Amino acid sequence: MESIDPRLEALRRAFVARAARNPDEAFATDATDAARPVPRAGVALVVRPEPRDLELLVIKRATRPGDPWSGHMALPGGRASSTDASILDTATRETREEVGIDLEHAGRLLGRLPEVWPRGGPPPIRVAPFVFAVPNDLTIALNYEVDAAFWIPLGHLSAPGSAAEYLYARTGGEEHRMPAIAYDSHLIWGLTHHIMTDFLEVVRMANTGPEAR
Repeated sequence: MESIDPRLEALRRAFVARAARNPDEAFATDATDAARPVPRAGVALVVRPEPRDLELLVIKRATRPGDPWSGHMALPGGRASSTDASILDTATRETREEVGIDLEHAGRLLGRLPEVWPRGGPPPIRVAPFVFAVPNDLTIALNYEVDAAFWIPLGHLSAPGSAAEYLYARTGGEEHRMPAIAYDSHLIWGLTHHIMTDFLEVVRMANTGPEAR
């Protein structure tokens, strides 16, 4: 992209400021972690500028046997392949395959978030999130892994009225209340909620911190 919306530039600067304040933050690396030899994944938080607000691309995964996140609200991304040069390449490749957005050519990397992994049980996986800006005129083309895609205003995601709960049934039938974000009839929870909450903290920095001025 030749130019960047001021709101996106403020967001990029907020990532720079956060990295300066937290140099030891647990980012994913491209080296093998012998202490935690688990599968890795990369996801993309794709943000576009609209007149009233920035919007984040959120997908609803297709219902598929064997997919532990079948039917969930999620971010574009997936497991690393042996052909990926880095976990960033994983995020860009999976985004291109799932929603038809070529982040290498149409996107601008704004920053990255700390890796996350499930803490409540299987499957074991490490997820590295990357934040990209894209133009607001891109066309989405969903593949078989994605049932639907939504551009959700950041203001909606951070609004107190969007806070909700998801009842997660553990093995054995015990139900566990988990924080969630509601959008229409959908709930964003789990790892995606974790990543999104971290991202919205950077958004707040961009709106109110010195990096926005």
